[in-house]
Amino acid sequence: MEKQIIGGIKSKVQSMINLVKLKEKGFQIAHKMQQKIYSIHNFFFF
Repeated sequence: MEKQIIGGIKSKVQSMINLVKLKEKGFQIAHKMQQKIYSIHNFFFF
């Protein structure tokens, strides 16, 4: 019984870590895209 509980907690923690990593990756990609959009915008309008 205890092993099941510990296993469940571990898997929950692991999935939370994965979620955070995914979010960080998403933010990095979004930031890069934003920079590209800004540079294109600057190229055409300034």
